[in-house]
Amino acid sequence: MPEVFKERVSQKEEEPSVIKTTSVVPDDLAGNETKLEDPLTAEQKILDIWEGEHRRKYVTEYFDVGNVDGEFGLKMQTSQIDKYVKGELEKRSWENNIENWEKVLQEIEQEIGSANMELYARISKITNYIQVLNKLYKAKELKEKFLAAD
Repeated sequence: MPEVFKERVSQKEEEPSVIKTTSVVPDDLAGNETKLEDPLTAEQKILDIWEGEHRRKYVTEYFDVGNVDGEFGLKMQTSQIDKYVKGELEKRSWENNIENWEKVLQEIEQEIGSANMELYARISKITNYIQVLNKLYKAKELKEKFLAAD
């Protein structure tokens, strides 16, 4: 049986070539950039506009979970929180903007004491509280319908 020898061949390390270009491509968007430090305008603070510009729900920004929001369980919870808060804004006839959205959620967190909890436990506690509130609202609604039927 013939012997097979493998020989290690070293490759020459080549220096990366640098391509220099002198042509300048015009930027159609020049001047439209915004810095992170720039405060939002009143129009940009409107929740629907903010969500349209950033292509995500504000709740993911509020909890800073944009990188893991695609997970099913977390997405369900954040969607439930977002839906409830937007419903509260509508119910209270408040302007649909970022500050009011945060006020409603901060009221909830202050009531249940979840502000200093670990992130996922915090989201879970808020979601559970919202589920209880929704059941309570439905029960009150049924009670009023029952009393009105008499």
